[in-house]
Amino acid sequence: MQTGLYIGWTGYGNLGDEAMLEVCQTRFARFNWTTFESWDAQPKPYQFARRAFRSPTVLFESLFDEIRTGRRVYRLLKGLNSGVTALGSPPVAILGGGTLINANDEFLEQYRKAHDLLHKPVPVFGCGVKTPDFFAGKGAWRDRTREWVELTRDLPVIGVRGPLSKQALDGAGAHNVCISGDPAVWFHQPLRTTAKAHAERPLRIGVNCGSAKFIWGDLSRLVTVQAEVVRKLLARGYEVELFAICPDDMAACEEVARQAHAGVSPIPEALSSHYSYASRLAELDLVITLKLHAGVLAACANVPFIMLEYQPKCRDFCASIDWEDYNVRTDNADSNTIMSLAERLLHDLPASRRMLCLRMGELRTSFESYCRELEPLLPRAIPMSQSCEPTSRPSA
Repeated sequence: MQTGLYIGWTGYGNLGDEAMLEVCQTRFARFNWTTFESWDAQPKPYQFARRAFRSPTVLFESLFDEIRTGRRVYRLLKGLNSGVTALGSPPVAILGGGTLINANDEFLEQYRKAHDLLHKPVPVFGCGVKTPDFFAGKGAWRDRTREWVELTRDLPVIGVRGPLSKQALDGAGAHNVCISGDPAVWFHQPLRTTAKAHAERPLRIGVNCGSAKFIWGDLSRLVTVQAEVVRKLLARGYEVELFAICPDDMAACEEVARQAHAGVSPIPEALSSHYSYASRLAELDLVITLKLHAGVLAACANVPFIMLEYQPKCRDFCASIDWEDYNVRTDNADSNTIMSLAERLLHDLPASRRMLCLRMGELRTSFESYCRELEPLLPRAIPMSQSCEPTSRPSA
């Protein structure tokens, strides 16, 4: 099996990142996908010796950097543990799912390095684009959209998460961008009736809590709003589950539970895999979500959701399925607005599910069509007859 280089966030226990990698591994199973940084950390003595001979400062700079950070040893061990080989150049690389375009200099350099290494276009796998309207002035972020556009100009098509990402690249001069959808939409399943279950129990609402370095508005205010929502849901007779989708978000769940003063406790472990989250979604009727992929994967299970837009990527996805009516920016969120949206979706839950299923089915079809367009860029890609596409299609 040939090695494929996956440029993106993985290995941090985050549900969305791991779900998107899983889609790549399954949909393009001809390759043994490994992270670019793991492959790049493998020993390449000849290349290192040649660079050191030309410039002895390379040796000293590398040794000093390793003593200071230890990053090469860490990545080497990580790569060896995943069975990565450094023999020869890999035949293919892909810019994985996530908001990677314009995210930071590291991903830009990895993409440029992969492009130069392979001497051919490196496809884009349904990425999002970070834009100045939110990120300008936050940390060390710089707007390098035009550099991304130039680097991806030789691609026949660039698939992005939603219309906001497409608008950002088009505005920087791109002419090859389409809306492919977030890679996780590949998990969309046919609609299954749950009418009997609804008749036998109270409706169950999942409330996803979390934190982020940058959000619209103030995180502490958002926690208070979520706690108010939990109290109101319980007062109306609904069952409530608090959950996180990555370990770092557990503290936020516990704080919402504490402020709610309602005797509700969060699920004790983060739902950080697609399978663990899917098993919980089977028991939920509505999700009020903060993190992007808690909403994307709820939609894949045809569970209506309210998106608390903490960053523009959330609205980008909602716009891709015409779900913006149920997207609320966190700096504008209040418990009355969220409860009003919840009641609207729950008023005719079967109709809400059918509407969501129809829109997700259309987007998944678009994503699969985009995957077919990528196959010529991936040598010896899997024939369509051997792909892992589900045999059944969703009904609406």
